[in-house]
Amino acid sequence: MAVALQGNNPGGIINTPWAQRQPGYTGPNGMYAAFRTLGDGIRAQIALLRSYIRRGFDTPAEIANRWAPSGVHGNNSSVYAQNIARQMNISVNDRITESNLNAFQNAQAHAENSQYSVNMRNVGVGGSSNVDPAPYGYDIWGNPVLGMRNSNGQYFNFSDGMEAGRSLLSLETLGRGILIVLGVLLVVIAIWAFLKGDTNINLTKGVSNV
Repeated sequence: MAVALQGNNPGGIINTPWAQRQPGYTGPNGMYAAFRTLGDGIRAQIALLRSYIRRGFDTPAEIANRWAPSGVHGNNSSVYAQNIARQMNISVNDRITESNLNAFQNAQAHAENSQYSVNMRNVGVGGSSNVDPAPYGYDIWGNPVLGMRNSNGQYFNFSDGMEAGRSLLSLETLGRGILIVLGVLLVVIAIWAFLKGDTNINLTKGVSNV
């Protein structure tokens, strides 16, 4: 069994600071991250894929070039993308969206680990039960947040509104900055006006006393 899969990491996610912030992270497993359950590993894989897609890397070829770049750890990104596309019955240049993201996750996990199968989603590699591998995203501060179900049982994904939230925060921060600068300018103007008025009074007094 592949080392990454032994650590409940079907996507072969490298043990980076990003991986260490994900729910269920338990520590390093060689160069890979290890997770408490396979469900946690799948969530991390889907979250990372979503982050790629949000940044415009949304085809098997583009994802492979970043996920498994040629020449790094013996990777061949072209073969990697072709293996995934073949399993999905698409081309390496077809777009990956929410509608086929789960299929991509399965195909990618199999490309990373030939022993992986979709049945492992429900039972962990070691036989332990796993929670539903629901997608999760990030709140507007960049913290991982588990998906929430609505009344129809569908998942909300906070990552969908992350960029909008960050934009609003940026605008709010900019607005506060402008208000602070204006406030400082008003104080300076008020002090200058006071000092100028006081000088005029002193000059006037000086003339009258003469």
